[in-house]
Amino acid sequence: HTHNDRGTGVAATELGLMAGADRVEGTLFGNGERTGNVDIITVALNLYAHGINTHLDFSNLPKIREVYERVTRMTVHERHPYGGDLVFTAFSGSHQDA
Repeated sequence: HTHNDRGTGVAATELGLMAGADRVEGTLFGNGERTGNVDIITVALNLYAHGINTHLDFSNLPKIREVYERVTRMTVHERHPYGGDLVFTAFSGSHQDA
């Protein structure tokens, strides 16, 4: 299983799959030792966005997040891909003026 110590857990996992790996081990929202393990939700939804059916059902991601936070007593970061509170939020600012 991939750890995220260098911030490359998702990329390393996707590259491993492209190289022929036939399975992925990860955790919900990247929970794990040190900086965490690869986030299985991000990997699965990235693959789904490219037309690959992972046979994982994240259709009720808010409920999955609620159960995760209750059971682990950890919060999902607001900027977390797919599951964070700000995932569909855009702020205007200097980056739009360039």
